[in-house]
Amino acid sequence: MARNNSERTNKLLIFCLFICFLLPLPAPSAHAESPASDFLRLAGKLTPGMTFTATEELLGPPAETHPVGGDAALLRKSWLHGELGIEIYFLKEAAYRIDLSHRFEGKLDLLRTLDELTRQGQRTYGSMPRFDTQKNEYYWESGGRRLSFSRYDSQTIRVRHSNAP
Repeated sequence: MARNNSERTNKLLIFCLFICFLLPLPAPSAHAESPASDFLRLAGKLTPGMTFTATEELLGPPAETHPVGGDAALLRKSWLHGELGIEIYFLKEAAYRIDLSHRFEGKLDLLRTLDELTRQGQRTYGSMPRFDTQKNEYYWESGGRRLSFSRYDSQTIRVRHSNAP
């Protein structure tokens, strides 16, 4: 009888292990934020008009700082923030354009992120984005600010937050 209980216990254990191997593992994105969420979250925190100090409090010191066109009043500062590259253009110490970019390994992830940006932005702004044919980007305008996104190249998405034109 003890042998039957032991065999039954072993069979039950093997069955439970078999079921565990059949269950799908949670997707990594279930625990981590998606690139689209990262874009929109950071674009909400990094806003045009921010000062050097406020930006550096949020992101830390920049990895690079360069004057644009030799003008000391116009600076481009760059950061690497997790998976996102950040470039902020400052005019007289106030941010006027913020570019966030993310490079993808596969086209499918890039296309999914573009779709997710459209859906999350639609929930945030209450409308589908418009398309700017001159700049080749989708955009929303709200409160004097413009949030736009585009496929920068075959593997990169760029999100731009700026004052509305």
